[in-house]
Amino acid sequence: MLIDHFIEKRLFTHNFQPIYHLHSHNCIGFEALLRSVDFPNPELAFEAAKRAGRLYELDTASIDLAMRAYRESKLSDKDAVLFINILPSTLINPKFSAFIYHTLNTNQLRADQIVLEISESEQMDQLIDSFHIIQKLIEYGFQFALDDVGKGYSNFDVMIAFPFKYIKLDRLFSTQLHLSDKKKALPALFIT
Repeated sequence: MLIDHFIEKRLFTHNFQPIYHLHSHNCIGFEALLRSVDFPNPELAFEAAKRAGRLYELDTASIDLAMRAYRESKLSDKDAVLFINILPSTLINPKFSAFIYHTLNTNQLRADQIVLEISESEQMDQLIDSFHIIQKLIEYGFQFALDDVGKGYSNFDVMIAFPFKYIKLDRLFSTQLHLSDKKKALPALFIT
């Protein structure tokens, strides 16, 4: 099966997209974006992994490779942080905590250099019941972001309950933001 080979041989890389602070124009971090010849659209790779029951394996392989590439690129030597996408089902998997601590140590990174960016591509209700997992990761130093708010399974309970350091709005809300009072109102809700 293609997806098994894709995961086992790690037939993907990551590009690092810079993230800038809007007012200071300083680079605050880099988002690791999975790229592959086999799956030009990364969402298709994750859909194939889900169908094959290998979603956790692909997600953790991507996280591992992203951390390694970040360290090897020397971007980790800067003050910027690494934003890594993670699925809610991966985050609450019983094996994940041991995996993330091991991967962090293997790559000689600090937890405060990593922002785990929860993807809205899955239902998020399960996160409420697993808050203790996220709380331990936060206490260890990891930061959290909520990705593409408004695109997928937005859940205001999750947004309110979790201490997200970053909330990233879907492109729908940022495109021509300055022209829409309704679009301007949404970011204002999250700024405290």
